[in-house]
Amino acid sequence: MFYRTEQLKRPLSAWICALAVCFGSPALAGDAESGAGFSAVLEVFTKYCVSCHSEDDADAELVLETHASIMRGGENGSVVVPGDSAGSRLLRLIERKEKPFMPPGKRKRPDAREIALVRDWIDAGAPDAVTEEEPTAVSVPVVKPVGQPRRPIFSLTFSDDGQFMAIGRRGAVDVRRVSSPRVDRRFDQLRGDVNAVDYSSDGRLFAAAGGEPGRYGEVRVWNTGDGSVVHVLRGHHDSVYAVEFSPDGSVLATGSYDQKIRLWNASTGALLHELSGHNGAVFDLDFRRDGKVLASASADRTTKLWDVSAG
Repeated sequence: MFYRTEQLKRPLSAWICALAVCFGSPALAGDAESGAGFSAVLEVFTKYCVSCHSEDDADAELVLETHASIMRGGENGSVVVPGDSAGSRLLRLIERKEKPFMPPGKRKRPDAREIALVRDWIDAGAPDAVTEEEPTAVSVPVVKPVGQPRRPIFSLTFSDDGQFMAIGRRGAVDVRRVSSPRVDRRFDQLRGDVNAVDYSSDGRLFAAAGGEPGRYGEVRVWNTGDGSVVHVLRGHHDSVYAVEFSPDGSVLATGSYDQKIRLWNASTGALLHELSGHNGAVFDLDFRRDGKVLASASADRTTKLWDVSAG
């Protein structure tokens, strides 16, 4: 995965996280027993390797998206020997000591610190990651504001009946009646900036998308009647920037900085399809009026049309 200039739609917190990875934040590069070391290693693979070694497009049948797939290896056998970095072919390929070099050609390569993360993780026994329900904490400096911080708005939408407007901020969504400036309801307990919001066409469900940059994406779905949480959807490996209900409300589409699109059953929360094909962050989504085709807009400067039922 290669980030171009137009893909740098990131809050400051994202770059702080990236610096924490490169310069050895204890929470990312440290305790092997907690699995935190693998979180940093997975960031390296996502940044440099997954464009050629994903589940949907696995060169040499090698998938570098999960701990299980890495340990499974590829068509030529295992690539990681736990406890023995020198004997691990994956590290030799990344260090360009053995062909085929990874990444190939003139593509951007991991730097010395990133390679050291992979080496240290292997020598520590190549431990598994922490669970998605308990994401790795990022240790960054606490910088106190010198004045009263503003509450920026990242997204907004009207309900289909035009009565309500939802305003996405950091960690929360304020819902107001159009006829009143007063906040009617607040949906909170969200992770990160609320980058996208959407109502189902019947107004019964409301979705908000966010997550922690570089770590995971999160989408929450609420019942607008009683304000209860219906679903907490995880699966994206980076912040979610787009969320859209299908016209009939049966499917919820999400698009992320991890270049993936996910289609969810809006009633059950089950994953229907993961759509891969973009080579940049997915910033916007929209269904055709019959709900059969989904359009996606990406930082790779393309718009793609997807068959919703077939994925």
